[in-house]
Amino acid sequence: MHSSLFTQQNETGAVLLVKKKSLSTYTSRFKSFMLKKKLDNLMMPSFDNPFEKLTVQDIWPFSRFGEEKPTLLPLIMHLKKQHQVFLGPDISVVFESKLLVWWHIQEMLLIEESQDIEGELEAYNPLIPDQNQVTATLMIEISDPVQRQQRLAQWWNILSYVSLNQEGVKSFCQPLSSFQAATYGDPKAFSVNFISFPITLQPDLPATLTVQHPEYSYQTVLPTLLVQALKQGL
Repeated sequence: MHSSLFTQQNETGAVLLVKKKSLSTYTSRFKSFMLKKKLDNLMMPSFDNPFEKLTVQDIWPFSRFGEEKPTLLPLIMHLKKQHQVFLGPDISVVFESKLLVWWHIQEMLLIEESQDIEGELEAYNPLIPDQNQVTATLMIEISDPVQRQQRLAQWWNILSYVSLNQEGVKSFCQPLSSFQAATYGDPKAFSVNFISFPITLQPDLPATLTVQHPEYSYQTVLPTLLVQALKQGL
């Protein structure tokens, strides 16, 4: 038998020949299907339009979220991992979705024991992407506190050098307006930054994320499945 093929039985017991190079694709699709199935079974919020802003009606009561959080957390962490890329050793970027923003808000309300749902919606709704804008949380992660403070001072303007690129289009990141006062105008960078890229992604074209700061320069290729998910707002 040809080395690029292997046998597999379908539900009727028939033996099929499957190309090995396609196995990773099948595995990724199966994992995505199983994740969606788990989320559906656990009654995670389902949004008809992934680009619309969240409303008060979308937010769960403390009691419900507190009870279901331990079960839902591994699934949300898995989704975050699928949406995460790294720019070199010190920067990670998590691309946002409506579901992840919903989780942000639920956690903040629970941690702060706050009833100010409208306030949290106003703060975090800008993180929800739309069809012409990709949003993300960029984190500068340096474990040593002394070195971290030094880097944050040196990289005070690093956001100006971060771009999302596809097919000749270079979109530089912009601080989200609701967080701009807290992140800009300071002589040092912040460890956590909420940003957006004004770009309309094409699902079938490669995309890269780049930082070209004079003291920190890296590039990473976004996984195809991530680009497709961002295009759909998933």
